[in-house]
Amino acid sequence: MRPAPADMRLIVLRRCAGRVRVFGGCLPGTVLGPRVKKNGRGTKVTFFLDGFHLVLAISGGLTITMVQGVYAPAKLIRSTFGVDVDHPVLIMIIRSWCALITLIGILLLWSINAPDLRVPVILIAGISKIFYVALLLTLPKDYRLPKAQTVIYADSAMAVLFAIYLGLRIL
Repeated sequence: MRPAPADMRLIVLRRCAGRVRVFGGCLPGTVLGPRVKKNGRGTKVTFFLDGFHLVLAISGGLTITMVQGVYAPAKLIRSTFGVDVDHPVLIMIIRSWCALITLIGILLLWSINAPDLRVPVILIAGISKIFYVALLLTLPKDYRLPKAQTVIYADSAMAVLFAIYLGLRIL
């Protein structure tokens, strides 16, 4: 194999258990720059796959914010959809729903350091996000406040990135 040009070589400080050590701590990824071809894949593909921990961190962090619905479900629904919820059964269902979404966010963050769990977690999270976006799009426009629109765009982007990742892992 031909060596990569000088500007394409990796800058590796020190590795600790397969991870890059920076300022005494370990980063979840092992790549600080693009790589040469690996198993016949191009540099952009390996850069995307190796740097996917950043996508998992951002999407997991955003998904975990639904924990607010566990503690203040009526406020969450009011700010997102502009509807007041006061029935105890509906509040219990919203709390349960928010807890499940928070658990998906925790799993996304967990999968950063557990690559063997990454594919099933991303598959479950992606299906959940696609289903939620589809449900939001069926709502009348009166209930789609700017915050709900932001959720549609963010969850759609995450689902697309998850689908690309899963497609590249299969190839």
